[in-house]
Amino acid sequence: MAAGPRNTALIVLGMHRSGTSALTGMLALAGANPGPSLIPGVAGVNPKGFWEHTEIVTIHERLLAALDSSWDDCRSLPEKWWQRGDVADFRRELVNVVQRDFGHSTLWVQKDPRQCRLLPLWLEIFRDIDTAPHFILCLRHPREVADSLVARDGMPMEMASLAWLIHLIESEHWTRNAPRIVVTYAQLLADWRQVLKRITHDFSLQLRPDVADVERIDAFLEPNLRHHVASATTPPGMPLLELAMSAYEMASQSPRDRLANAMEPFAAAMAHHLRQVEPWGYYLHQLRIRHQQWSQQIPLLQADISRLESTNHNLKQEIDRIKDTVSWRITAPLRALWNILRRP
Repeated sequence: MAAGPRNTALIVLGMHRSGTSALTGMLALAGANPGPSLIPGVAGVNPKGFWEHTEIVTIHERLLAALDSSWDDCRSLPEKWWQRGDVADFRRELVNVVQRDFGHSTLWVQKDPRQCRLLPLWLEIFRDIDTAPHFILCLRHPREVADSLVARDGMPMEMASLAWLIHLIESEHWTRNAPRIVVTYAQLLADWRQVLKRITHDFSLQLRPDVADVERIDAFLEPNLRHHVASATTPPGMPLLELAMSAYEMASQSPRDRLANAMEPFAAAMAHHLRQVEPWGYYLHQLRIRHQQWSQQIPLLQADISRLESTNHNLKQEIDRIKDTVSWRITAPLRALWNILRRP
């Protein structure tokens, strides 16, 4: 009888700002290993941490850049990109990191929204390292996600809606042959115990947090961290947002065995919109890159200005000090005579 996979991975998939950090943090506090090197929290964005593996995220960013893409690029990735020769090095890097940090864990958890678009590569990695992936599709109402991205990054609402659709459609497509469930951010905040119960039951896991763990999870999942709540109305003239909202309702309510069929019409509609957007996608991507580069330069320029202003202030103080000395006042007639003699 063949032995089963040596460990199990809980892979949390979802668009940026969709509650994936909250879900991953809950699973980590309940006993799943999130890894030794996590991106720290950022006040006003994710104060309680992103729960993302630092090295894996860095590799993902470099890989997307090698594919001339980024996390906020709505263009399709190159066809069969995971089979390209230049992707092999990224694959080896990811395998090495996972084997080093999770190789001895029977149950580990990992999330990075970029992984939604990089799943074909990761499915091969899981086979390479003999790990059984169990996928959790974490959904948040697309209007809330769009509002959050508008506030944080200035991303247009329709572009955020299209990105939300891409992350959902690609996650759903590539996880069809693996154990998976759908969890909404609203469900997690309303009753995390029930969400954890569903995950452990459906995936046959032994996650049983003790009293201290439960208290930590209660303190971690504060509902007031949800800064954006979906409005009952949709702004006019936003077909992509309307499409995303319909996809959210269908995905969050469909039984697991009907999820693939339920998503097919939305995948077709998204593909139609992508064909219209992609001719302009390259230029939008380049503009975002330039904007990010300038955004990174602005703090450096401001620091230079502050240093120059400080130096100028110190020099003025030194000049005033010199002019106030006795020697400066005594030599004033000599300087006046010298200025007269210097005239032609």
